Amino acid sequence: MVEDACVIVRENVSMILFGTSDILSDLYDCSKALHKEIRAIILNVPEEVGSRSKGLQTRLGELGEHPFIIALEDFVPANGEEYFIVPTTPRRSLLVEYLRKKYQSCDSP
Repeated sequence: MVEDACVIVRENVSMILFGTSDILSDLYDCSKALHKEIRAIILNVPEEVGSRSKGLQTRLGELGEHPFIIALEDFVPANGEEYFIVPTTPRRSLLVEYLRKKYQSCDSP
């Protein structure tokens, strides 16, 4: 049990996911529990679908969700957004480093 834990839920804020993962349905469960919309998924690498995995569009279709799919180079941050890094692979650190370098001068909320 976590004592003295605090959860802050910001109203009217969209979730933006960077990258994809097999835990996509779990992320949607969390967003719904927080009453948030996943507005966009930012793709940082071409999708690789293994023999035991489903593609992003298939997963989204099964969930009945239709976020914007945006290439990383086309992404522009906006007010009213929260950002989440999704990949759980070693590529995660490369994505974090890229985002730090590109947006390090941006003001945080």
